[in-house]
Amino acid sequence: PDVAWRAPPSSPGPPTQLSVLPLPILVLCFS
Repeated sequence: PDVAWRAPPSSPGPPTQLSVLPLPILVLCFS
């Protein structure tokens, strides 16, 4: 299902940010 919102391989920028953004948010929530 996550593949639906992922951008094509030709555009690795956006999908990378979307994948990294949730990480710091989760860390702040669990801190």
